[in-house]
Amino acid sequence: KGIEAFIQPPRKRFACFRNNEPSSKDFLRQSSKLQIENENCSELLQAINANDFDNITLLLQDKQNINDLGTETGTIPQHVATSNNLPVILSLLLSHGFNCNATDRHGQSPLHIAAKMGFSDCCKILLESPEINVNMKNKINDAPIHKAVMGGHIEICELLLQHKHLDVNLGNKDAETPLMIAIQDNHAELVRLLMENGAKWDIIDSKGYFAIHYA
Repeated sequence: KGIEAFIQPPRKRFACFRNNEPSSKDFLRQSSKLQIENENCSELLQAINANDFDNITLLLQDKQNINDLGTETGTIPQHVATSNNLPVILSLLLSHGFNCNATDRHGQSPLHIAAKMGFSDCCKILLESPEINVNMKNKINDAPIHKAVMGGHIEICELLLQHKHLDVNLGNKDAETPLMIAIQDNHAELVRLLMENGAKWDIIDSKGYFAIHYA
């Protein structure tokens, strides 16, 4: 029997509601079309939100803008660019010294956001950064690979799996591996992809289950 033997017909379950996080639609509504209303937000954040490349370039000439941005609101330039799927702007920010591993109040890095939303171009740019922490976990212990699997984003998973430092068997807060999540979500193609890239069946989660128990 092949991998398909362990995959049941799709159940009505939605990965985007895991761990009581906002759904992808909510995330897009709140982050992808950010309305920066706080009068203390920097001009740079507003320019990024408006995808105003020329103004961003001009503002980046003032190095002071880099270190005095959105700390009170938790709005970080790299996250705004990523959540709006602006790879050119994201690349520009990183080239000016912005931290590719910066985290928001949820502990999410730009790579978490790109992986969750399925933004492959932003993901590629982040993964090309020598400083990227591909295994970074957020406050609920999800790494970008967990986010990509939850969203069923095969292309993102492929990109992450190509990174030499990726740990394909990372556990989340429940010690669930990406493979366990893929099986629970009945995603045969992702199960196959993960297994071809070193995913293990013999890891036990916090419930005492192996991956096969979720089949």
